[in-house]
Amino acid sequence: MVSTNDLRASLLRKQAELTRLKIDKTQALQQIADHNQVFSRTASAGLSLKAAAGASAGPAVETAKSQIKRGAQKAIDLMATIAELEQEVAELEQRLAAADQLAQTKKARKQPQRAKPIAQKAAEQVTVLFLAANALKDAPLELDAEARDIQENIRKSARRDAINFVTRWATQPLDILQAINETNPQLVHFSGHGSENDELVLQGDDGKPKMVRLAAIVQVMLSASDTIRLVFFNVCFSNEEAEAVVKYVEAAVGMNTAVSDEAARVFAAQFYSALGFGKSLQTAFEQAKAALMLNGIPEENTPKLYVKAGLDPARLVFVKE
Repeated sequence: MVSTNDLRASLLRKQAELTRLKIDKTQALQQIADHNQVFSRTASAGLSLKAAAGASAGPAVETAKSQIKRGAQKAIDLMATIAELEQEVAELEQRLAAADQLAQTKKARKQPQRAKPIAQKAAEQVTVLFLAANALKDAPLELDAEARDIQENIRKSARRDAINFVTRWATQPLDILQAINETNPQLVHFSGHGSENDELVLQGDDGKPKMVRLAAIVQVMLSASDTIRLVFFNVCFSNEEAEAVVKYVEAAVGMNTAVSDEAARVFAAQFYSALGFGKSLQTAFEQAKAALMLNGIPEENTPKLYVKAGLDPARLVFVKE
């Protein structure tokens, strides 16, 4: 049986030969064109077309005619050879493709199959931990209004008793771990300011803003990922944070640019409302975007949804219907 390497080497040789023959054909056709020009010039110099075709034609005309015939025959022979070689190349390409496919199939069979991530089932009871930090006094946010709207929409949902909404205010960095350990939440919601340098703006011990790096947030999710399924970064420029944490939790929502107070409030309220009706993560996300559009807020492309590799957001449900 011919090996894949032998097939590939043979194909390369045939392709090189085919390229050379096509160049020869182009040259042969060019020579025919050149000889035709000589023939035409000679005839226009005083010979009639009939005389040029006759036996008494001048040596130059006879030479041109002979060269045209030889060139035409060479071109015909080359075209026939090229056609045969093209067929051989096509057959070799098909054989090589089949051999490569067979090799890949054998390799795949030898490799152990990795188990796909398994999403947790919808729960009878879930806790949403709302962590708020309004640390920039010169740019205050209506975080209390956001929390109120979320809580009100949960209250109106069909499974309102299944969602425990817990809030923590003026959040400092170490408050995050403390609150997670106290509440064992399935959903963690950050509300406040974010920076373009992949930082969350929390409250410092001195009441001043405290920047928390992306790596620290990811480490928190890593240490608490046994319970946390979703992280919602309802802060500006939080796209990188959301993308990073899905290595350790099932899903995350982030904002790819600055987001207005109104957009953050409307989006979050509808998102949790949909979850409260037992809707999937994908449906909740799309409904929240629709709520922005219905309210005439042109920021529906700001929120971004991320899920862990292998999971389908359309099949992720957090609250049983």
